[in-house]
Amino acid sequence: MNIFESIRFALSAIWANRMRSVLTMLGIIIGVFSVITLVSIGDGVKQEFTGAVDSLGGNLAAVIAGDITNGEMNPTSFMSMSSLTMGDVDAISEVENVKAVAPLMIVPSAVTPPVGNPYLPMVLATNDQMNKIVDIKSTEGRYISAEDIKNKAKVILVGRDAAKRDFEGSPIGQKVKVLEEEFEVIGVVETEVGFLSGGGEDSNMMTSQMPNLHEAYTIPISTAEDTLEALNIFRIMINFNSTEAVAPGVDIINDLMLERHKGIKDFSVLTTDDMLDLFDDFFGILTNAIVGIAAISLIVGGIGIMNIMLVSVTERTREIGIRKALGASGMNILSQFLIESSVLSLLGGFIGVGLAYVVTQLITKYYGIPALITVYSLALAFGVSVFVGIVFGIMPASKAARKNPIDALRYE
Repeated sequence: MNIFESIRFALSAIWANRMRSVLTMLGIIIGVFSVITLVSIGDGVKQEFTGAVDSLGGNLAAVIAGDITNGEMNPTSFMSMSSLTMGDVDAISEVENVKAVAPLMIVPSAVTPPVGNPYLPMVLATNDQMNKIVDIKSTEGRYISAEDIKNKAKVILVGRDAAKRDFEGSPIGQKVKVLEEEFEVIGVVETEVGFLSGGGEDSNMMTSQMPNLHEAYTIPISTAEDTLEALNIFRIMINFNSTEAVAPGVDIINDLMLERHKGIKDFSVLTTDDMLDLFDDFFGILTNAIVGIAAISLIVGGIGIMNIMLVSVTERTREIGIRKALGASGMNILSQFLIESSVLSLLGGFIGVGLAYVVTQLITKYYGIPALITVYSLALAFGVSVFVGIVFGIMPASKAARKNPIDALRYE
């Protein structure tokens, strides 16, 4: 019997017990679906992140809270704890070849728009130089000016999507309450920079290294410090005059920050390459964790296949005896049952991939989370499916191959 006949026999056996076969494949389906879906989302976000960083150019650097230069993720870089100050911003702005410096602050506050009830959007505080670092487009009005910073003006920018939801007509000139303080809307902004946004090209990112700010509000940082008493700068974004100035500039800024922080390394100075490396490390760990979790489902699915194949061997004892009496060798019987278990597993892989494709498309369409199904993830899914089918099919196939033809023919 050649391999094509074995595959035909395998499909016939699976079709004859359709419900049992589907239940058997369930573990494989769930495992492959999980691997493809989660790895695809990770690859999609990673690709968008890399493209966004590349679009910013090689002139960008950032000072962040927490020391991650040793490859260890410090919680202070993602939580509210930060020792960065406006004094650091002023000192960095004096460094040679620094073109622009912009601090970033998250203001924890409720916003009361003209339309709707108070809620908790992202409220950012920055200075007038952020639009020199990130290509921020104003669809209406203007950006924060140096005069706004100097006068601690109660003005506010609104993200494009928030403008559509929270205002009737043009937001320009309308009033918004932030912590019961009234701010006048001076601009509606958007930009295609999708740095860590998790969205597509339509994501409205106010700045790099911020998650999905298409609904963000932005106020002058001097106003945030004076009126709202917000003091926590979590990022200082830096733009150099040239790519060649980045490496020496980063070294100077690192030494300057160490001096200002009295030798305590509670910060990190990162270039775009550092950011990419950090992101790659993070997603590498995440991908390994995802694959490890999904492996449990695949093992469960493999055990299910092994059990059902053992039942199949018992049910088909007389068939095995007849085939051996007609001249089939033990290897013929072994290969038939191995192919059957592999086909069962591979079918589960196909179904899992199909489900993953549908779900990732829906996630991308309705939630704006990018997903990228790669050849690697498909090869991994199908390779693992065949591997599981062969490994967990060996015991049943060996049992079938070892059966004595006379005993098998006598089996009732």
